[in-house]
Amino acid sequence: MEKTLTSQESLALITRMIHQSQQNVQRSSFYFLIWGWVVILANLAHYYLLMYTDFTHPYAVWLISLPTAIVCWIYGARQTKKAVVRTHIDRIYTSIWLAFLFPHVVIMFSASIIGGNNINGMILLFVGFAVFISGKLLKFKPTVYGAFVIWLSALLCLYFNDQTQYLIAAFGVAIGYLIPGYMMKRKENNA
Repeated sequence: MEKTLTSQESLALITRMIHQSQQNVQRSSFYFLIWGWVVILANLAHYYLLMYTDFTHPYAVWLISLPTAIVCWIYGARQTKKAVVRTHIDRIYTSIWLAFLFPHVVIMFSASIIGGNNINGMILLFVGFAVFISGKLLKFKPTVYGAFVIWLSALLCLYFNDQTQYLIAAFGVAIGYLIPGYMMKRKENNA
């Protein structure tokens, strides 16, 4: 038998669900921080290998993303199990990043066709898109501003399709990913 809720009980329930959803999504600071650091380090390592060594496969540093993806998948699975409520917002947020994954993988495996020198800029365009929508969904302006920095970095990478693009990408991700990530983490810790 269903219990009819009063308007105050309904409002309280909705408020609790929204708050829980915001807490679930705010925990995304983990993803922003881990991916931010991995992408920055990979860009800097790629740059270093191109500029200061005769290593023939500098792009191999990007293989660090595979164990990072596994760590993130395990973390996400555990967080989903811990979540008191899994809301529509949580599902949309997850879908945004899953939708980002497909073009990212296609670009990575098409490097020889599209020209390996332009990959950073193309990937950053998609990253900026996912970060922007995530920021709007979270109602967290630093993430939205971070997306614009990432898009600007993407544009610059497309114009500097030499080794400089790795420095530009590292800078863009530091500003667009890490700063919002640490701000989210601080907000999460203060909640």
